[in-house]
Amino acid sequence: MRVEINIQEYDEENNLQTMKEFKYRFEEPFPEGMYKFVVQNDQTVTVRVKRKASFRDYVGVIAPVISAIATSIIIVDRLAGN
Repeated sequence: MRVEINIQEYDEENNLQTMKEFKYRFEEPFPEGMYKFVVQNDQTVTVRVKRKASFRDYVGVIAPVISAIATSIIIVDRLAGN
């Protein structure tokens, strides 16, 4: 698994948005700069956890499609009277 942490801050005076980004794998130690980073009140923190797709994820997508196709074939066959 991979973890991405984004810290965003908007400067209203200059109309600039700054972003600090940290990326690391779940098994690895925290990246440099993350331990001493001080989060302030006006900053937005987003955390995203990414993982590779597993076999179950593929089955969850493919199974309904196959089921819908099979159901359509059966309905057409029954309507045709075969």
